[in-house]
Amino acid sequence: MAMLKQAMVLMFLVVPTGGKPVWTPSDIRYDRRLSDISVTSSHTNLTDDDCVVGAFNNNEPSHVYVGGPCSELDANGEPTDKFRWIEMFTFYANLEDTQGNTADMPAEGGVVHSADGTTHAEVGIGGYNKFEDPDISGARLFASTTSYLAKSTLEFNTVDFVTAETSQGVFETVDNVCVQSCGADSNCNGCPTTKTTANAGDFKYSIFAASYDEAQAPGYAAGATGTGWMKAVEKYGEGNPKQLKGFLNVYQAIDFSNMKSTNLTFTKADGTSVKYKDMSGCSATNLNACTYYTVKSVLVADERDSGFSGLYSFPTTYNRGSWTWNTQTNKAETTPSDTKTVAITMVKPDDAWVTSMGMVAANTKMVFLEYKFNITGIDATLTEGKWMAYDPTVQNAKGANAAKTLAAQNSGSGSGGGGAVQAATVQAPPMAAHLATSL
Repeated sequence: MAMLKQAMVLMFLVVPTGGKPVWTPSDIRYDRRLSDISVTSSHTNLTDDDCVVGAFNNNEPSHVYVGGPCSELDANGEPTDKFRWIEMFTFYANLEDTQGNTADMPAEGGVVHSADGTTHAEVGIGGYNKFEDPDISGARLFASTTSYLAKSTLEFNTVDFVTAETSQGVFETVDNVCVQSCGADSNCNGCPTTKTTANAGDFKYSIFAASYDEAQAPGYAAGATGTGWMKAVEKYGEGNPKQLKGFLNVYQAIDFSNMKSTNLTFTKADGTSVKYKDMSGCSATNLNACTYYTVKSVLVADERDSGFSGLYSFPTTYNRGSWTWNTQTNKAETTPSDTKTVAITMVKPDDAWVTSMGMVAANTKMVFLEYKFNITGIDATLTEGKWMAYDPTVQNAKGANAAKTLAAQNSGSGSGGGGAVQAATVQAPPMAAHLATSL
């Protein structure tokens, strides 16, 4: 993707959706208190150590919350002084070529959905994105994040993703997308039958992206001489046969200000640990000088022992595959092709950066994450394309679920089937020039 010269914003659309307001807050973009929030608990027994509260902001559904203890929310959904929570939101994504160039790909629409069922609750947002290059005006990329709160024990090796709202309250989905690792940097022979277990109280969020051609794009034509993805391969591909080479980068913020604690510890890819207080602050005016930390897991503890601490477990791998359109069922059918290793890095914004975002630095505790997914080989037509999916987990570190996760990590058999990856030299992410103005 050597043509990618400008910053590309894959907009994760933020539009109003339904839901009963439960918590009340201050500002919508950065909620120092909880805002117009729809909330649900993972357990009916609110004193269970594994119980967590999951919620999302009705006005900003890209903002999701995980908190507890569940018993510290009263019957009206109002938190007591002992209730703690973490806010997480996806705010940016881009495509990057092997030379570090990025592409401008603005959103032209999106979808928001939420559901609260008996087995789990979920909320997701996605955007449909196009290139600004008129030569490939028919090429599109759908990108989404979906959060799930398990209310019972669930076993799965595939996940369904909402991709469109065809009419009010009626959603189109891509079903049975394989998220079970085939082994780090290994090819898949179908989706592994081994299943991942999500226990009640596990909060999972999935990152999903898929390429496709848009037939309704003005002047659309198929093939290498057309205006879609195959034209992008012909114009910008490398090698013989030509293929696009590069990465999808996704950026998330973890705001743990409402944990009333500075006690964040993360485990690096090489197994060593670093505390938030020991991280170097990253200046928005000198991003190339920032320290970028590799990440495998994050633990946010409450120093006052409220009964809730957040454990983020990041699988070291993600799946890629292809989709084809079945004209009989009018559905996209997916096939996994391989499992790749994800690179995850973290920065800590300094006080000046936090202040420039309209927040009080002394009251704000926040880190930014970058997920880097290799999407080399991406292409598409009207009836087929490529996809990738990634599936981390958040748990109450005080409960039995997290204890099992930590034990698996310490034994080197953590989720994702990839084990620990070695720390690599990390350059400034392509978010650098964009972050200072996008938040």
